[in-house]
Amino acid sequence: MDLLNSMQDQGLNEQLESARAELVAVKDQNSLLKNKIHILNSTVSTITAEKTALQAEVTVLREMLDLDQPTSSSATSTSTLLSPLFPPPPTTTLALSNNIPSPSKSNITAVASTPTCTYTAHSDRTVYSITHGLYDSEGGLLPTRSTSPAASQIGNVSAPVIAMEVIGSKIVVACLDGKVLLHNLDGGEGFEELTKHPNRITTMISYPPSSSVLTADTSGILKITSLSSSNPSQTTARLETNVVSACFSSPYLYLYADGVHVHRYSPPSPGGQGLGPALLIPVNRGEDLHKSTRILHMEASEDGRHLAGQTDKGKIIIWNIEGRGETNVPDIVRELYGHQGDDFFLGLLLWDSDSSRIISNSFDNYLYLYSCSTGEALQIIKGEGDGEGHRGKIRDMKRCGDAITTAGWDGWVKIWVFV
Repeated sequence: MDLLNSMQDQGLNEQLESARAELVAVKDQNSLLKNKIHILNSTVSTITAEKTALQAEVTVLREMLDLDQPTSSSATSTSTLLSPLFPPPPTTTLALSNNIPSPSKSNITAVASTPTCTYTAHSDRTVYSITHGLYDSEGGLLPTRSTSPAASQIGNVSAPVIAMEVIGSKIVVACLDGKVLLHNLDGGEGFEELTKHPNRITTMISYPPSSSVLTADTSGILKITSLSSSNPSQTTARLETNVVSACFSSPYLYLYADGVHVHRYSPPSPGGQGLGPALLIPVNRGEDLHKSTRILHMEASEDGRHLAGQTDKGKIIIWNIEGRGETNVPDIVRELYGHQGDDFFLGLLLWDSDSSRIISNSFDNYLYLYSCSTGEALQIIKGEGDGEGHRGKIRDMKRCGDAITTAGWDGWVKIWVFV
């Protein structure tokens, strides 16, 4: 019996030792697993920290390069990242100061403005002056409607006006028949012919270097005509295709014709011929680099740092004039979205006086106020319902100081001020 008990005890001891050995092995395995888990957790923490650091670096780089652009033409841009390329926008918005009925029953085709007068051209070939007293006696803006603007006809032109500019003491108009006419505001009567194009004029801008006006037509002929009666001169150039839009920002002349580039030229000498070699500025980037985008209108910012173009795709392109890299080719730094539609209606834009905001019109009858630093639409002025905007296409718009003048096919001239 004692032998049997001894054998049973020995068997139990062996089982116990085996169980203890298995327990030690399990504990060792658990310890290894815990070490592996700890190592994995440390690795994950390291990766997370590196990812956070990379995201922060990417955010800084995107801000420096201004790459946060919206990818679709939504009602307003989704980018809220402040760009260091533009000053922060003021908190003021546009308010209606003067709401003036058209002095003619025919459509308004062009508008120009001075601090106290607005000039309108009409499809019946008449041109009017509207005195509205936009500024008070101390030169301050009056954010109240004028109730008694005085309108008077200053002359008739040879054909409907497509563009009009006030340059110094003169009004210059471009007509559908190719004529460029001039009216002297200092006591002049009617309009006199300044020059004539053989084909329809497509664009006209003030050309400050020589107190001149630049015009171009559908056959590619470009003219820079002096307004000085004491020193008349004219520069003529011939391009391969018609110029759609033009802009001068010292020291360069920018021209857009059908294609995928804006052409930048050094100013031609007065009385000379030709424009010389051009620097090509892409109108698209990335996958759309070779896709044609029609630039309907171009304006340079007041500080001379940026060029903006209104397109036929409902977006506005902004280039950095100084450019980047060894070639100094201006590059696209912002695209503004919001306008609806896709048409060849003449879209226009204006910079505000501090180069931080853009005012634009398009095919949708709306007036947009954009912040260039964020890409957002700060204000959308509509004419429907109780809106104070135009109830038809905005045919033309001009800026004089801090006042914006718009003229619509609804028969109204509206003057807006920032308040």
